[in-house]
Amino acid sequence: HYFSVTGSLPLIRVIEGQTAIIQIPAADWDRTDDIRCRWADSSGPAGDECGDICNNLPGANLSSSECTITWNAVRRSVDAHLTTSTYVVAIMVEDFVNSASTTPMSSVPLQMLIYTYQPASGACSVIPAIIGDRPNRACIGVLPGVQHVERIVAAVYCTGDNIDEFITISPLYMTKTAKARVTGTTNQWYITLTWTPTTDQIGPQVFCAAPIDQKKLTGSQYCISFVVGYLPPNLITPTLVQGSASPLGTVFANHSLFSIQATGDVYRPSRNGTYIQIFNKANSSCAEWQADCGYSSDCIYSGQTVLFYVRNANWTYGANYYILFSSGAASGNIFCNPESDPITDTSFWNFNIWDPGVSSTTTTTTTPPTTGTVTTR
Repeated sequence: HYFSVTGSLPLIRVIEGQTAIIQIPAADWDRTDDIRCRWADSSGPAGDECGDICNNLPGANLSSSECTITWNAVRRSVDAHLTTSTYVVAIMVEDFVNSASTTPMSSVPLQMLIYTYQPASGACSVIPAIIGDRPNRACIGVLPGVQHVERIVAAVYCTGDNIDEFITISPLYMTKTAKARVTGTTNQWYITLTWTPTTDQIGPQVFCAAPIDQKKLTGSQYCISFVVGYLPPNLITPTLVQGSASPLGTVFANHSLFSIQATGDVYRPSRNGTYIQIFNKANSSCAEWQADCGYSSDCIYSGQTVLFYVRNANWTYGANYYILFSSGAASGNIFCNPESDPITDTSFWNFNIWDPGVSSTTTTTTTPPTTGTVTTR
């Protein structure tokens, strides 16, 4: 049995008078365990868990299953003469053998500082936010001794604003660059993380960040989990010779079944927002088809193959299409389910539709999916 893993920024800044949503990263090496969060208790199973900081966040709600705090941020009464307040909050992250169990196998304490403040004059009405490259709570597999690079991108939402800094908490030996503007944008900035994990870091490691703009307006906490010692099942670049994806080349307008191979066994994502999208190159502003594989039955996982089914397919004659994948469209099956890398390159997987008005012959380059028996409706 393994203990659950959690983490947080040392200080979480929230605006007084607004509803704050604080997501707490929590995962377990035993992926079948049921993870829950609760407030620390002065009379917990092992005794006093929180001392004089029990029940220290008035009116806050903690979702047990989502490990998320929702709170209408207020100043402490003793700070009425001030413009800020600081709360110390104690939480327990526990894992259970299943959702019906009431006895935790382990409990991990987490304490965080929550700081309420009033925005400066002229501050934007929308807080900055981390928007990529990975989604909040993503799970990333990395190998010890192998350098890993990730980019953290944040955006501001008022003209003239900029990101002043990123506050972070990171695994040992991880470095970050100075902030830089994302090329071709006026409102996005990024930092680059570089990390070569060591063998004594094998297992889960947590990284958290929040962006701060030039008026000290602070974005919500963003966290990702790294699994050292395990690589995710990444999607293999489609090639006609190897038959790693189907279809390639020209297909009929009613073609509905697609498949792609991965570098390892694939499983359904454990979170939503994991999309497969198909775009018409003539109109790339909006996906012509998409499925959220976190729940869609049109995404099928079998061995090392991801299949997806387009219902009532009716592609445009003569059109060229490309396929993109969100981070985690395919997942591993340990800890927090390490996610396949996102595919944002529009040349990664292309196909085109036969136009009967131009040609009376068809050249298809589809390859049957290399899986076991799969039944589609």
